[in-house]
Amino acid sequence: MTSIRRDRDVGRVAAEKVEGRDDLAGGEVVYFAGIDRIDFSDKEPKRVSVMRWNSPAHNPASGMGSGDFDGDGNLDVAFTIFETREVVILLGDGKGNFKKADVSGVKLAPNPFYDLRVADVNGDGRPDLIIGYESGGATITQRDGSIHVYLNQGSTQGALAAAK
Repeated sequence: MTSIRRDRDVGRVAAEKVEGRDDLAGGEVVYFAGIDRIDFSDKEPKRVSVMRWNSPAHNPASGMGSGDFDGDGNLDVAFTIFETREVVILLGDGKGNFKKADVSGVKLAPNPFYDLRVADVNGDGRPDLIIGYESGGATITQRDGSIHVYLNQGSTQGALAAAK
């Protein structure tokens, strides 16, 4: 049984008692980030969780974009998670539901990344990912960055490939 309270002032979740999880026992503060959707099917709009992840540094999803990555005619959502250096693609079913896709071939640099864009870079009709990075130097002269393009290889291979 889990009892969770939300501290609305600072946006943190404190696990008061979680069975079988020593790392969460004793009221230790655990920070989460996530993606929600708004459901307008009832009289009042309702917030529905799509995905949650542990975020010790309070980092939300960054660089969000959309496109039909699997070619089924429904919009999908792509974003990055800072802590895990992961690109997540959530496949949409056209009804507001999403399923996490297996993504391979995308490697995020250890630099803080700051932007993700979706575009058909090579004209094959499939959305590709463009990810921009910037290092964390203290001044503009200490910062460097780069832009990486990952080409969508289609859902049959289930992968994006780095453009050469």
